[in-house]
Amino acid sequence: MKWVALATVICLAAYTIFTLATLENRKTAKQTHEPWAEAQARAAKVRRAETAGYKLIAATTERPSDPAIMDEAISKFRASITPAPAGIPAEVGSILSPQPKIPDSINKIAAPATVAPKEPCQILYTCQLPDDQKLLADTSVYIKDNDIVIITNFDNLDGDLRVRTRETTVLLTIPGGTFSAGRTYTITLAARDESRRWTMLAN
Repeated sequence: MKWVALATVICLAAYTIFTLATLENRKTAKQTHEPWAEAQARAAKVRRAETAGYKLIAATTERPSDPAIMDEAISKFRASITPAPAGIPAEVGSILSPQPKIPDSINKIAAPATVAPKEPCQILYTCQLPDDQKLLADTSVYIKDNDIVIITNFDNLDGDLRVRTRETTVLLTIPGGTFSAGRTYTITLAARDESRRWTMLAN
C-alpha cells in the first residue's frame, strides 16, 4: 500500500507543478478574447462611419474550400470590372482607426451586375497578399448614397506560422435589404497597388 500512496503523492505533486507552470499561459490565452472590448471597438467603428455619412454593413466573409467556385462564378456573374485608384478612398480612410492591412491587389472578381434588393448579394474575389504571414480577418462594407467601398482586412500570423499561398479567395455576402430598388451603385474593392470598381443595379 505504501507504494500506491507514494505513487499518488508523486502524481499529485507533478499535476500541481504542471498547473502552476501553465496557469499564466492559460490566463494570457483567455485575455486575448475580450468580448466587451471587441463590442466597444465595433460600436466606435459604427459611430465614426455614421459621423462621416456612411452606413457600415454587417457583411459576412469566408474562404471557399473549392477553388473551382471562382471559375463557375465568373461564368455566371456579368459585372464589368475596371481599374480604380490604388488604396482606400480618402474619405473612408480618414475614419478608419487603426488602418487595415489590405491586399496588394485583386486578381479576379466575380460580381453580379444586378441584384434583387431583398436578396443577399455575394461577391467572390481573389486577393494577392504582401507576404505569407497574413490571414483573412474581416471585411467591412461602407455605403454612402450610391457609393460602396469594400475593405478586406488581414491579420498577422504569430511566430513562424506561414500560409501555403499568398493568394486568398474571399466570398463576401452582403445581407438582403441593404440596397434600395432602382438605384445603381458604384462599388470599389480596395487594394494597395490597384483597386477595382464596377456598377450594380438593384432591380
